[in-house]
Amino acid sequence: MDKVPLKNCNFLAKDLLERMKTTQQYDEKTDNCICTICGDTLNLVNDTWHMDHIDPFGDNSVENASCVHSKCNQLKAALPMDELLQLVNKISEYHSV
Repeated sequence: MDKVPLKNCNFLAKDLLERMKTTQQYDEKTDNCICTICGDTLNLVNDTWHMDHIDPFGDNSVENASCVHSKCNQLKAALPMDELLQLVNKISEYHSV
């Protein structure tokens, strides 16, 4: 896997995993990391996940990538994190009436 580039990315999977050790608490012994959207544990072997563009309008660099739960990424869609948080707060306020 360390010699095969991920589709449409300019980095290798091993590069992302190495970066995730500091950005997502990736543990190569358990394959667990932290989802950067919800903050819960994400297992890269057993859970369904997506690679997320941190900045949806940014490039395909390793600095703009994170692994997240697929449901979290579907919720985020093409929104930057601050817009997602505003939307979630608005929905929460509406339904708490």
